[in-house]
Amino acid sequence: MKIAIIGAGNMASAHLKVLDGMPDVEVVGVMSRTISKAKMLAENFKIPAVFNNIRELYNQTSADGVIIAVNELSTETVCLEAIQYPWTLLVEKPIGLDLATTLRIK
Repeated sequence: MKIAIIGAGNMASAHLKVLDGMPDVEVVGVMSRTISKAKMLAENFKIPAVFNNIRELYNQTSADGVIIAVNELSTETVCLEAIQYPWTLLVEKPIGLDLATTLRIK
């Protein structure tokens, strides 16, 4: 299974530590709004590619799934874009800060 990750903070790192021990999982790319953090994470976990946006992450990795590990204020925007692609999502945080926001994300 090919997995991509959006976010390059502590939670992304925690997920990558677990994925590193899974022989049937290949982490194929990372994307973050802070490219320097994404590059550091990619180097630490031997992730082959870093991306500037979700579209490139999907198109260039052919990932089966994506882990969204961004801060609460960014989760809605990232989820709304990520659901445009046919990959399986694991969203680290609640997808909305309130019920109305959550219901917009389908």
